[in-house]
Amino acid sequence: MAYSWDCSREVHLDVWLNTGAQGVAPDQINGCWRGHVKLSLCGFGHQEKRNLNCTRQPRQIAYLSTDTKLLLFITTGEIRWMRLENKRQGINFNLLRTMFHKEKSIQLKNSASALYNNLSVLRIAPRRLTYFTVVHANVVNMVSTSWDGLNYSHRQLQSKEPNVATSTSLIMQAAFCALPSRDLLVVSSQKGIQMYESDGSIMVYWHALDTPEAPTGVSSGAVLVFDVPSKGSNITLSEVLEEHKEAITDIASECSGSQECLANLVTADDGGNMCVWKSGEEFQLLNKIPGLDITCSSVKLWKGTVLAGYGTGQIRLYEAVTGILHAEVNAHARWIYSLDVAPFSGLLLSAAEDSFVRVWHLAITPETNSVEIAHLHNECVTDTQICGAKFCDGDGYAFAVTGYDLSEIIRRVPASWTVSQDT
Repeated sequence: MAYSWDCSREVHLDVWLNTGAQGVAPDQINGCWRGHVKLSLCGFGHQEKRNLNCTRQPRQIAYLSTDTKLLLFITTGEIRWMRLENKRQGINFNLLRTMFHKEKSIQLKNSASALYNNLSVLRIAPRRLTYFTVVHANVVNMVSTSWDGLNYSHRQLQSKEPNVATSTSLIMQAAFCALPSRDLLVVSSQKGIQMYESDGSIMVYWHALDTPEAPTGVSSGAVLVFDVPSKGSNITLSEVLEEHKEAITDIASECSGSQECLANLVTADDGGNMCVWKSGEEFQLLNKIPGLDITCSSVKLWKGTVLAGYGTGQIRLYEAVTGILHAEVNAHARWIYSLDVAPFSGLLLSAAEDSFVRVWHLAITPETNSVEIAHLHNECVTDTQICGAKFCDGDGYAFAVTGYDLSEIIRRVPASWTVSQDT
């Protein structure tokens, strides 16, 4: 859940923090425009109060994650994470800052191909694992890592037709699809579409492209919609969406399960055109956003807003249903290869051929119902043509990067920050 904070007056938010074995305790957060955040947490029968000094006027408290015990605190031009750690005597505060430092890289069996969005990440919370996939020619390199960083497992998947020993079919993309009832790894190649269980162990479906609910785009501009059961391999092609006239470059979706969204799918093509859809028994076209012959290489959906990255290095924010342009940013000097959004915190990650990775913050202005974008962080991955960048969780606490001809996945996590305590 996201909390909006009006800095012009003092506000009071009641949220809940799971303190572990002692059950659930209330967490009260007070803020005031003078640049202080006052926290009062109760847990284990002990109460601690601390005032955290901010160098600038607070702008927003965006998200409190009960899973990772992280509070995202955003000030003008800054982003800080606060980790809430359980101690026997109470709860301690550690503040994390916006500057990311390099975590230990994940080595790959092969290097990354120069493809749009050539990195996919799936977080498996019950097993405390994270899956990464990177495409190299006709091979998908898959790495499973434990959250403590101690255990790694590698797997390679080849794109080939059933009953064929070798393959010459190049893979265009490998991406995890998180469905309401299961997670799948979808691999699209020149020959067809393969669907695997999320760990890559079993191929559950093969669809050949030379024969006439997980949408997949193809070079003809068609978008294939598959009906996927909660388990098993009885996957069927249910619908073909044929609004695009050029090759599909990216597809993004938003909302699942009981969540209500008017627009929950956006498709982009090589000409920069985007189609906004609403899913149902049949997909309904809500809007077409023209691209002016500029390739849209990466697209995301966030709270009814289309986030699009282009070959010009620009990021554009459109209202999904109406197509109104909310913002346009000259984000990079060269071709954008990847966008990703952390849905809970509103953080946006962009990466491009110019070797830069940038983190942005998205905020909705209630008065105008428009979306604002602010730059928070950037860094250069030296001498690397970045081709993939993803947040490692829904909070945007950490992110990973791949580069062309690079045989590793680079990871970034926030550096430590000391706490300023008022007495």
